[in-house]
Amino acid sequence: MPGMNGIELIQRVRQLDPGTAVVVFTISPEDLSPQLKAELQIDYVLTKPAAAEQLRLAATTLLDPNQAGGRQPPRSATSRTGQRQPV
Repeated sequence: MPGMNGIELIQRVRQLDPGTAVVVFTISPEDLSPQLKAELQIDYVLTKPAAAEQLRLAATTLLDPNQAGGRQPPRSATSRTGQRQPV
């Protein structure tokens, strides 16, 4: 991404609209420490290549948390809280 990296993009998005949901796609999820995820308020970290079902569940939950039936959906990596979820 010319001109900025992903972290800078998230910071800019947070400046413009702090309530925007953030889903990060990365090949190296281990590079995002729990502290950095919390600081940037990252909602989901999906490991590339993410399965379509993982993306669908993340989007459904972020758009309508009640759609997930009150349970945590499977995630390919970690949530904002840093807790690993089953796939």
